[in-house]
Amino acid sequence: AAYDSPAAELSAARTAASLNPVSVTPHYLQASALESEGQRGAAKRELEAALGLEPENFVTLGLLGDLETRAGNRSAARRYYRRALGLNPRDSG
Repeated sequence: AAYDSPAAELSAARTAASLNPVSVTPHYLQASALESEGQRGAAKRELEAALGLEPENFVTLGLLGDLETRAGNRSAARRYYRRALGLNPRDSG
């Protein structure tokens, strides 16, 4: 879905989270919107919440790695990417 602004995306993601609190997808959407608004710390907390729901989810670990890469935190990014690779060694992304 296309949104007019990160704020609209964030609102929709929060609604989705309230409707399905055990899904990681709303956390991904909220993290994206928060990062777009310049709230990197809050975005990371959303991804960490998703990881708390599904600790073995390699996608969440990859997204955390991407977030750290965009912030210039290469060593933290590598740690997340290594964990993701360990969970899904066949994923070439």
